[in-house]
Amino acid sequence: SRTLVLRYKSPLLRFLWTLFYAFPLVMGWMDESQTLCAEMVAYFLISKSLRLDRIQVAISGCEMHLYDATLHLRAHFGRLSNLLRDWFFTSAVFSIGCLMLLYFLTLFLFQMQHASRSV
Repeated sequence: SRTLVLRYKSPLLRFLWTLFYAFPLVMGWMDESQTLCAEMVAYFLISKSLRLDRIQVAISGCEMHLYDATLHLRAHFGRLSNLLRDWFFTSAVFSIGCLMLLYFLTLFLFQMQHASRSV
């Protein structure tokens, strides 16, 4: 388990902060939130035969009131996936060009085979 610590406010500071910012908070002009980031697992590798299909995250605290939470997963895939994502247009042009070359090469070989049977 990984623990994240929220910023502490003394009871007096919390009371004064709430009193001072009550109107903007009620009107929705500002909100009280904290963003916490933690690296869960560094360099996690999984084999191709196993699938990762579930992640369990538990948020708990005795005096914590949680209204909204988001979980962002950052995954680093292999070199080919990074190439296709980072250089999308270049890799698309290259891949389509290779497929067209393969297509025309196949057509040419079938034409040569048909021409050799005709003679």
